[in-house]
Amino acid sequence: MGSNDISLDMEIIELYFMNGKSPIATVRAYQKKHSVRRAPFSEHAVRCLIEKFNEGSITVNRRSG
Repeated sequence: MGSNDISLDMEIIELYFMNGKSPIATVRAYQKKHSVRRAPFSEHAVRCLIEKFNEGSITVNRRSG
């Protein structure tokens, strides 16, 4: 999550709004969609990502190398 995988961030944001703006529902929806027991992110991570999204500070950082 974060700058390394913008597609995952976008999916989390989409799931967040599709599931009533609930971080726990977002995690559960991801688990169900991908048939995994544990999502690669937590409720807290969802809250932080949404906070960044609302501030307009989600960017794509280029990696060197």
